[in-house]
Amino acid sequence: MNLHQKLLNYGFSISNVDESDFDAYYTISRACYEKYVNEYFGGWIDDFQLKMNSDAFNKEIRQSTFKKILLKNEIVGFFAFDVLKDKINGVMI
Repeated sequence: MNLHQKLLNYGFSISNVDESDFDAYYTISRACYEKYVNEYFGGWIDDFQLKMNSDAFNKEIRQSTFKKILLKNEIVGFFAFDVLKDKINGVMI
């Protein structure tokens, strides 16, 4: 998978994910979703969210594609999907 030269010029890159990336995954998930969990589900409960994010991370790491998005070598996001015979499935950004 290759990024467009414009993105490379800005300092973006992508790399494979491994188990040591979970802390960054959780931090980014919290930054993206805590506001909505607080508003619609009664509050961010660390133990519960840690378990949910751990389960999601472990599911995504088994997909055919799970990458981290880096900006100047700092993790700023993740994406995952499975490439199947007739479709792309399980897309997560």
